[in-house]
Amino acid sequence: MNSEDIRQEELRYARELSQSMIEWGRDKQEALLKILEKKGIHLTRENIPAIVRATSFDQMCCPENIHYCRLYSDGKQCHEHLQNLNCGMCNCPNYNAKYLEEQAQSVLVGKCRIQSRQGHYYFGESYPRVGVWSCEECPIHHSEEFLTEHLKRILPG
Repeated sequence: MNSEDIRQEELRYARELSQSMIEWGRDKQEALLKILEKKGIHLTRENIPAIVRATSFDQMCCPENIHYCRLYSDGKQCHEHLQNLNCGMCNCPNYNAKYLEEQAQSVLVGKCRIQSRQGHYYFGESYPRVGVWSCEECPIHHSEEFLTEHLKRILPG
């Protein structure tokens, strides 16, 4: 493969990765709505406290929710360093999975809309010049406070 072919393959991979991240986020939201629905909790402003309680790690981490997060089967948190982890915003609304930027030496996929300094680009082994924004060190979207404020912004009423 010549350098242009390699570059085109990297761009193809980056576009597919971006699309899969968008679909993953959509799937997470749908799965969470089903979990809340099974508990009889509807997305309303009045139910914000119940939503926050129901999406705490302690409430979510059970065998019936393994489809939501594979780590639940081992009782592990995705962000082990966080206390009072809340799983209601697994896919952070500040994450822009549609972002795709070509640079001279790399292709960047995803970014943080609020430019959190706790995230970084991760470059893998298969495509070492394709960087994917990683939020693994960012605690913002996993707090009860963040979820509460986000729900207040998006829910009518």
